Amino acid sequence: MQSSGESRGVILASSSNGWLNDDLTAEWLKTVVGNLSFRKRILVWDSYRCHISEKTKEELRKGYNINTEVIPGGCTKYIQAPDVSWYKPFKQHLGELYDDWLATDDNKEFTKGGNLKAPSLKLLIDWVKAAWALLSADLIKRSFKACALTNATDGSEDDQITCFEQDCPAGRELLTTKAAEMVSVTAEPETTANAGELAASEIPELELNMEVDEIYKDHQNDYGIDSSDDDDE
Repeated sequence: MQSSGESRGVILASSSNGWLNDDLTAEWLKTVVGNLSFRKRILVWDSYRCHISEKTKEELRKGYNINTEVIPGGCTKYIQAPDVSWYKPFKQHLGELYDDWLATDDNKEFTKGGNLKAPSLKLLIDWVKAAWALLSADLIKRSFKACALTNATDGSEDDQITCFEQDCPAGRELLTTKAAEMVSVTAEPETTANAGELAASEIPELELNMEVDEIYKDHQNDYGIDSSDDDDE
């Protein structure tokens, strides 16, 4: 069962088991990416099953004007922009908002036994939105160069590629050996995207999935918060 809604500019959607699936991927494409674009776009994401499923390929053929590239397994920590550049500060901002909430008496509920209840869904959504807003547009743009997505093809910007800049042998090896294995899921095979027209920075993919929940659970363990729905006696 999937439910969705909007709250203060945030699109909220969920699945029965909490994991991303074909239906949620299609909804994200429709509501976040959108199919109104006069320029060819490229979407780079990992090889999670709903990214490369036939249902998603079918959805991408519905006029999105997008080519997709799939990051090979084992390479996301080297060439996936969120992992390389902005998941860490995003999680840090989210954790700080949670800690600030713990330090005050605002927006708190307690069980009958006096235990602190988990923050409301609305509050969590507000934190996610606030944490995302704290990430600068420049950070997002630089993350694509850090992952060798929008760099000049003459090699003049190779020093900005993270796994090259940090002299990471494992990353260099993966980028070299996996390049030939790169899976291309192309909506329109006869056309290719010009690197200068890469529009990924216009549609950053914030696939939190279970990550926000994991951050929250880590803090729960630290502070002993009761996340159960039932009031204790």
